[in-house]
Amino acid sequence: MDSNFWAAITGAILGGAIAIGGQFISFSIQNYRDQKSTATELFFKVLRIHTDLYNVKVYLEEGFARARAHGLPPSGAIMRIVNRIAPVSITPQDFGLALTLGDDGLLNSLVSLQQKHELLMHSLDRYNELRAELDTYVVGGVPTKGGLTDVAIDRQTAPTFFNRIGVADNLLSDWRDQTLRDYLEADHLVGLLRLHLRSRFGVRLGMRRNPRH
Repeated sequence: MDSNFWAAITGAILGGAIAIGGQFISFSIQNYRDQKSTATELFFKVLRIHTDLYNVKVYLEEGFARARAHGLPPSGAIMRIVNRIAPVSITPQDFGLALTLGDDGLLNSLVSLQQKHELLMHSLDRYNELRAELDTYVVGGVPTKGGLTDVAIDRQTAPTFFNRIGVADNLLSDWRDQTLRDYLEADHLVGLLRLHLRSRFGVRLGMRRNPRH
C-alpha cells in the first residue's frame, strides 16, 4: 500500500480522536456547569430552611419573653402563626451532588435538615390548632397594656381550658428548644455549603448572617 493510503488512515484516526476529545471536553464543561447550578440552587434551598427556623425561633423567644413580662403562660402571649411555611424539596439530584463533594457530614446533614423542616411545619400546624381551640373557651375579654387581653372563661369549661393550656405550653417549650437546636445545625450547614461552593466552583456568596442566638 502506498504512502497516501497510510496518510489517509492516520488522518482519519487523528480526526476521530480530536472529535472525541472535543466532545469529552464539551461534556465535561457542561457537566461542571450543571453541577455548579445545582449546588447554587441547593444552597438557596438550605438558606430558605435556615431562614424559616430563624424566624420561628425569634417569634417563640419573643413570645416567651412577653409571657414572663406579663405573668402569663406562654400560650397566653404567643398567638397563632398565620403565615404558612412553604415546603422545600431537596431532590435526589441535590443528594447526588452532595455525594460528589466527598463530605459525609454534609450529606447526613442534608437528609436531617429536610426532616427538621417538615417537623417545623408540623409543630406550627399543631400549635395553631391548639391555640384556636383555646380561643373557643373564651367568653369575653378586656384589653390590657401591651396588646394582651384579660379573658373571661366559663366556670364549667375552666378545668378543660387550663388542661389544654398546659398541653399548649408544653408543646411551645419543646418546640422552642428543638427549633434552637435545628437552627444552629442549619446555620452550620449553610457555612459548609458556602465553603464547598467557593472551593469547588469559585462561587462567593456574600451575605449577612443571622445572629447565632
